[in-house]
Amino acid sequence: MTTAAPVTIDIAPNGLMAALLGERDQHLRQIERSFPDADIFVRGNRITVSGQGAERVAGLFDEMVLLVQGGHPLDSRTLGRAIQMVEADESPSGVMDTDVLRSGRGRAIRPQSAGQRRYVDAMRANIITFGIGPAGTGKSWLAVAMAVRDYMRGRTLNDSFIILDEAQNTTPEQMKMFLTRIGFGSKAVVTGDVTQVDVDRGRSGLMSLEKVLGDIDGLSFVRLSSRDVVRHRIVADIVDAYERVRR
Repeated sequence: MTTAAPVTIDIAPNGLMAALLGERDQHLRQIERSFPDADIFVRGNRITVSGQGAERVAGLFDEMVLLVQGGHPLDSRTLGRAIQMVEADESPSGVMDTDVLRSGRGRAIRPQSAGQRRYVDAMRANIITFGIGPAGTGKSWLAVAMAVRDYMRGRTLNDSFIILDEAQNTTPEQMKMFLTRIGFGSKAVVTGDVTQVDVDRGRSGLMSLEKVLGDIDGLSFVRLSSRDVVRHRIVADIVDAYERVRR
């Protein structure tokens, strides 16, 4: 069996190493638990990674550097999401590099998963965006952040950002009424979870809508999953458990 060559990462001597390793090396321990096939050695400002997972772990450290340099606070939750994305061949820095909204105190709201980034991009590019997914995926939170950002640019009611939340509980007639009343200069975001339909006889206006409207320009459907849940880890586990039962 061929042994992978060690990979070396040199970190600039500017205090960045402390942020990468975490207090008492807690980030390093988290990475080691996530990549048991890789051996990580730290000496001064040099990180050497060997083993079968060396390339992937080295790529993770490169991404961590970009996140810290981009002003992201690197805590265990952010690192956990970065690890998940690297394991899925996604770029954490590419996902989290855009501000949806920044408060007066400098706090930024940013996508925290690849699905959330697709959702934000869709809201920016389309007149109508459907955000469909389970609880905890940021459907409503990111839509409100986008709406507050159009507000901050001084838009009037003639150029509105409209959010229809919990849309799985509209009837088909109500959904059609909503969609056909969007005016010039407006954007609409429709959010919902098709696994939580409470409408009478299950006649949800959100179900199967993509088959009807999916080919219309300026309209996008973004589906979020348990991988996009940014609440406690147990929420993603609960979503996955229900999905297994549905199958």
